[in-house]
Amino acid sequence: LTFAESGHHRTFMFAKDNTFIQLDGDVIQRFQLRLCREISFKFRTRLPHGLLVYHNVKNPVFRMPPYALYVIVEKGELKVVHVFGKHLTSVTVGRALNRDEWHSVVVTIDVHGARLIAKVDQLKEEVYLKGLSFDTNYGITDNLTSVILIGGLSSEEKLHGVKYIIESFVGCISDMVLSSGKAASDLLPIVPLIATKHENVKEGCINKCRTVENLCFKGSRCINEYNGYRCDCFGTLYEEQLCDVYTATVLTLRGSSYVSYRVYDWKDRVHSTNTRVSLHFKTRFDDSALFYASGQIDDKHHYIALSIHQEKVAIQIDLG
Repeated sequence: LTFAESGHHRTFMFAKDNTFIQLDGDVIQRFQLRLCREISFKFRTRLPHGLLVYHNVKNPVFRMPPYALYVIVEKGELKVVHVFGKHLTSVTVGRALNRDEWHSVVVTIDVHGARLIAKVDQLKEEVYLKGLSFDTNYGITDNLTSVILIGGLSSEEKLHGVKYIIESFVGCISDMVLSSGKAASDLLPIVPLIATKHENVKEGCINKCRTVENLCFKGSRCINEYNGYRCDCFGTLYEEQLCDVYTATVLTLRGSSYVSYRVYDWKDRVHSTNTRVSLHFKTRFDDSALFYASGQIDDKHHYIALSIHQEKVAIQIDLG
């Protein structure tokens, strides 16, 4: 995938609202519902949600059941949703895909076997496509005009009654390839693949932390967020937005006092391999609670607790 203006960049950055790349018409004429199809690309992001690819058909000449294909990041996992008529098929693969690392994705639709195959890096999942006929698959023999949107939805598609609502993607997408063929084992890439339209997309993948915009104080860690950056002050003696204020937030707690903090909204919960907690304290009292964090997965309660007991710091962990 390239832009007509430049013709050589294959990596694109999505960092604003209403950002998308559109492919339609003659550019993707071979990407037909009646054929086996495949979408492959790479992506990186820090957000747990975002629309990667959306496929639909435009103005069918006859009445056909609604169709749509969504490739999204949801809760840090890759999710592929296939809608045909009243049937919705979804498959999820991978996890922790929102750590700003490159991931390879391949989504294959085998119309003859009615299979939806999703791959992320070395992981693969396969499901049966509901609603397809083994004899006529989508029941279509004619060519239909397709539209593919990458990174977000155009205002036109938003008005067409999109069935699956998802946020715009923030991050980078690279090496987008669309392939089709009469058999899943005999797919040919569509070349050249040139964007029909694009809005607010930048060519290349810019790391804000490696630009002059990075004003994080020495000793802190800059975190690239594509549409900006933030400074991580963890482990330093500094605070504030740029970690440039030499201070510390001090709380005085008396007996029944406490401070509660919600780490994230429920929809933003994601898998994490590590969580950092640090605090300094002083007290004259024994048998005191310092810190408690809890969660729940599939009706199993998890918690981590820190307390002072018999003049020592006691740590209790129950991960179900």
